[in-house]
Amino acid sequence: LATVEAILRIPPSNQQDTQIMLHTVERQGRRLSHLIADLLLLTSLEQNSGVKPFQPCCLNDLVSDLTEEFLEMAIAADIKLTCQIPSFEVYTLGNESQLYRLVSNLIANAIQYTPRGGYVSVSLVKKDHAAVIAVKDTGIGIPLADQERIFERFYRVDGDAYGGLRLRSRKTGGTGLGLAIAQAIAHKHQATLIVESQVGKGSIFTLFCTTGV
Repeated sequence: LATVEAILRIPPSNQQDTQIMLHTVERQGRRLSHLIADLLLLTSLEQNSGVKPFQPCCLNDLVSDLTEEFLEMAIAADIKLTCQIPSFEVYTLGNESQLYRLVSNLIANAIQYTPRGGYVSVSLVKKDHAAVIAVKDTGIGIPLADQERIFERFYRVDGDAYGGLRLRSRKTGGTGLGLAIAQAIAHKHQATLIVESQVGKGSIFTLFCTTGV
C-alpha cells in the first residue's frame, strides 16, 4: 500500500519511476499471494480437511520428474543436480500432489541455500518395508541448536549468531513455510522427515514412508 501511495504521488511525466515501482508492487503482490496460498494449504493439512482416499504413488516417477523440473533452476545457480533411483518401482500409498509438494520444497531449499559450484543429490532407496527419499546438498548448513525448530512456521536462524546465515531470507523469495508444509504433509502420510546438517558442509533431509500398494 505504501508503494501504491508513492506511485500516486509521482507526476504523470515521470513514467520511468512509475514503471519501476509498479514492478515492485507486482513482486510484493506475488509474494503475498504465495504466502496466502501456503497458509491455506498448511491449515488444510493440519485440520485434515478435504480428505481423499490415498492412492498408490510411484516414487521413482516422482523423484525423476522433480529432478528434471528443477534442472534448469540448478543450472542457472551453477549447481550440479543429480538423482539416483532403483531399477524396480517403489510405491507408497498417499496423495501424489502433496508428496510432490513435499519433495519439491526440499529440493528448492537445497538449491537456494547451496553456493555456486556445489551439488544437490536426490535419492530413492527401499529399506525393508520403508521407502527412503534423501535430498543432500553442499549448502550453508544448519546450526545444531536450530535443527529442531526449522520445521516451525516462519522460523529464522539467528543471523548475527552464525555469521549472517539465515535459513529464510528475502533474497530467496520464499514464504518461510516450505519446511513447515513438508513436515505437515509427512505427518499426514504417517511418514518421518528428519534433517542432518553441519554448518558450512551441507544438509541431508530424509523422508521415511511406508511402502505398499
